[in-house]
Amino acid sequence: MTGPSSTLLSYKLFSDATYTSNWGNTSGSGWVTGTGTGSAQVYTIHAQIPAGQLAVPGTYTDTIIVTVTY
Repeated sequence: MTGPSSTLLSYKLFSDATYTSNWGNTSGSGWVTGTGTGSAQVYTIHAQIPAGQLAVPGTYTDTIIVTVTY
């Protein structure tokens, strides 16, 4: 995640609010599954920023790319 003056913060993505189910980026690891209905599907993803990082105050952004396999 990039912020002011190109400051970077690392983070992890999870598929549950208790931050225990890692949303992995490796084939078969932490995949979120579902059944299509022909309509848009909504999935809530939770992010956690590990403590101890030097964060400059400001707005941080990133882009997440999701691959859908059917």
